[in-house]
Amino acid sequence: QQIQDMGGSYNAFLQTSLPPELRIYDPSVETAESSGKAFATTFPRGFAVEILQVLSGPPVIV
Repeated sequence: QQIQDMGGSYNAFLQTSLPPELRIYDPSVETAESSGKAFATTFPRGFAVEILQVLSGPPVIV
């Protein structure tokens, strides 16, 4: 639910503290649909993410 509140999974990665006037891509105004379309158009072969540090273990599924 939290990721949906941010406008989709791409917006979760792109949260920023930049002032709004300096943002080329503004995750606060993008929806899940618009962010998905922007990334599918910009990165048609996929989008690589490098995880540098993991602060918790895997989730426990009950």
